[in-house]
Amino acid sequence: MSKSAIWALLAALLLLEGCNTITPDNVENKRPAFDSSTPDGYNPYNSGLIEYVEDSEGRTVGAIITTDARARYNALIQAYRLQFKDEYKIELNQDSGVEVSSYPVKTKRSVTDPIPEAKKLYFITSDYMTYFMRLSAWSKNKRDSDSIWLKIKEKVS
Repeated sequence: MSKSAIWALLAALLLLEGCNTITPDNVENKRPAFDSSTPDGYNPYNSGLIEYVEDSEGRTVGAIITTDARARYNALIQAYRLQFKDEYKIELNQDSGVEVSSYPVKTKRSVTDPIPEAKKLYFITSDYMTYFMRLSAWSKNKRDSDSIWLKIKEKVS
């Protein structure tokens, strides 16, 4: 076999090999993410969501979230506030729709002991929980955060 035939065969093999599509395996989450700010007595694998809150008629009015979930929400607002305002005509600010919860914290401490700041629970209204989920989806889909041009436009307006 001549050198040119070997080179042609090698080139053909390389071209054919380059045409294969490599598809990664799908990642399936087995459980929600661990949240270290979850108070004692609750499942820490909750991604920061303790539970949904319903009114007396069974309608969801909001959710109880952890300190870390609140911090993620505020970071997402900081990253996407202007895009969200442009797209949905809704102004989001830090802690929009969030307040400290009176939800009972399960703990072994004395009732008179203050709850540590890192373990507090917060109530977020259902509308703002929906906004939180939208912002999370943008982040997971690697959407670019607010551009400098949007920030300049806001300052000029």
